[in-house]
Amino acid sequence: MRLIGSVVFGVGVGIFCFMAASLGVEFALRQEDITGWGLLFWGDHWLMRSVVGIVSAALGGFAAGLGAGKAGIWLGLLSSIPSPTLGLVALAAAIRVGADSLYWPAGWWAVLVAVLFLGPASAAISGNFGEKVRNGNPRYYGRPWRPAGIHVLNWLWIWIPYYFLIMDMAVGSIWCATLWYTDRSGVLWAMGESLVFLGTITVGYGAYEGLRILTTASIDGQTAPKAARRVAVSVVAIPAAGMLVRALGLLVLQAKQGLPWWIPL
Repeated sequence: MRLIGSVVFGVGVGIFCFMAASLGVEFALRQEDITGWGLLFWGDHWLMRSVVGIVSAALGGFAAGLGAGKAGIWLGLLSSIPSPTLGLVALAAAIRVGADSLYWPAGWWAVLVAVLFLGPASAAISGNFGEKVRNGNPRYYGRPWRPAGIHVLNWLWIWIPYYFLIMDMAVGSIWCATLWYTDRSGVLWAMGESLVFLGTITVGYGAYEGLRILTTASIDGQTAPKAARRVAVSVVAIPAAGMLVRALGLLVLQAKQGLPWWIPL
């Protein structure tokens, strides 16, 4: 039963991360007119689509291996099923429409390779790693009523802030990549890009620290109010500070070359 639950948990984590990141990408690229097959492959941003798919599959595989503590490779593979299934459905639909619909850009075929092969491979590797993490830390992960070391009651609310944190990290990552291809000259550009990158990393650190505290607080003897305050700082205050740093970086870049004001701060 634990194996089945771990696979379901891993599938849920993978889908959750992908959906949150997809919403962030849609938000960041909303000025672009992406239609048809481009909606599936994110238009010209196929590399970002591939990376998000692989990372989401890896996180789902890790969650499955961490939850079960055994058969991590196979559970990781099973948890990644939605990704290659979506790719196969898209390919089958294109074949059914007609051969002309298969004249996709090379980047879109790269996405298919990522979701059909690289995603499941990363899920298997991370599933094996999750299995080792659980077995190497039974003090944190081997307790009842604590999937992945976090109490079941905390799982009732944890999805809400982390959905927005993952979405925000996707937005920040795209801006970092996009701004890299602007006019890379001068101190202002270096300062602005560095601040955008630092802000995005800060948001990610807050998300990681929140999970770490939720996993270890009760074992490390922290009282519930103290742990709650630390979690609030990690998932609210630290990401908010990161967003402010990123906003400052965007303002610096706007001062340099007049980036459009549709970029929200």
